Amino acid sequence: MFRLKENKRKINELVCTIIVMVEEVSNTADLLYFDFLSEPRIMLKSSFNIVNPAAIMFNNPYSYDEDIDGAQLTFSSRNKYKDFIETLAKDLIAILSDSERFGLEIPKNKQKPIEYSSNPSNIDLLVNEIAKKCNTNFCVIGLPSKVINKKYYEIKARFLGENMRTQLIKDDDLKSKYIQLSKKGKNKVLYNLATAIYTKLGGTPWILSEAIAEPEAILVGIGFGKIEKGYYVGTSYVKDIYGRDIDFKIIPRFELINIETEGLYLPQNELKRLMDYLISRHSPKAIYIYKTSRFTPKEIEVFGEYTDKIALTLVYINKSKPLRAFENKSTIRRGLLVGINKAETMGSFIKMSFFLWTTGNLTVSETGKIYDHKLGTPKGLQVEVYTNSNRVNINNGYSIVNFEKEIGKQVLALTKLNWNTIEWEIREPVITTYARKAAKIAAELEKLNLGSSRVYDIRDFI
Repeated sequence: MFRLKENKRKINELVCTIIVMVEEVSNTADLLYFDFLSEPRIMLKSSFNIVNPAAIMFNNPYSYDEDIDGAQLTFSSRNKYKDFIETLAKDLIAILSDSERFGLEIPKNKQKPIEYSSNPSNIDLLVNEIAKKCNTNFCVIGLPSKVINKKYYEIKARFLGENMRTQLIKDDDLKSKYIQLSKKGKNKVLYNLATAIYTKLGGTPWILSEAIAEPEAILVGIGFGKIEKGYYVGTSYVKDIYGRDIDFKIIPRFELINIETEGLYLPQNELKRLMDYLISRHSPKAIYIYKTSRFTPKEIEVFGEYTDKIALTLVYINKSKPLRAFENKSTIRRGLLVGINKAETMGSFIKMSFFLWTTGNLTVSETGKIYDHKLGTPKGLQVEVYTNSNRVNINNGYSIVNFEKEIGKQVLALTKLNWNTIEWEIREPVITTYARKAAKIAAELEKLNLGSSRVYDIRDFI
């Protein structure tokens, strides 16, 4: 770690001190620029300019008018925590069935959890018992935290083998914390769970208020799950320009032989199949591909074959080499972008790089309301971008800066779409979070021979 010279520049009358933890930035200090991106807004059913997803506690969700089958919801618990899970279920069903909130029709008998007697550590017996007793497509299950921590992906996969979506609750951990919470704290826990349950039942809690790409574009997250040494499955998770889910598929088992030097990547034949599928299925005018592993030269070579047919942008999200930043010796604001006004040509692509803080304090411009960052110093993401050479003028600094800001806004907006929580501050864009989680569960399906080749929905995995 080293300290970049304390480079103080006035941005909106603010002074930033940047501490850099990545070697490559030291050589481009004179090319750095700073900006603060505006906070993305989300849309509920009747509210169109929302900053905090917690607003769902007082509004109807975006898909309120859609037919979502609340009767598929069931709860299951072990005897020791049956009373706690029943109380939780009662409170959750009250929220989910409230016409001024989620508005689902849920039979009242659903609040009584189905008791299981199997040892939670015996996953085979546990899944068989709950699947037979619940007889629905979705179950909220209370399990010991040590079992979930150790076997989370296997449990999710085994229930998927029974055509069941699940919401796993660490019953011992949640109960010990829940009983100590204030009414406000308990309400937040309930709405976090209610939002996740609503999503897994097929609902869409919120979408983005504004498009984050040009019309008829799609955004694609690619994830990887390890089956065994050298063998992986992949996932492709597709959203539209407002953040709605429009496609998901599992990329079947493939071999990776250069992981130590190349990282995780799609073999050229699999990548061509994926690109051909995306283009034939969605007929997009532009595609944005997201990964949390670097794009390899062979991947870029394949993508290059498509640049004369479509506007193509590749976005690598690196969480492992963070910058840390302070604003006037206090916590930085969410949305800080530290760009490098420099680009290079790589075949048919232009490569750029910038850093983005998706965590930090937030001040709402219209109201002055302040949302405080959680504990710890916010860590920036390193973002590498490749795009068609005709989209950016490599000799024009304004062209580079404008495109980096455009992608920065897109990345920031994608952090607002994690429907497993009502938190406003999420570090990673959901398109890579969900793709990676789904791939890990898909790898378990493959290991257990439970049908990774079936057609799935992303909600089966989140």
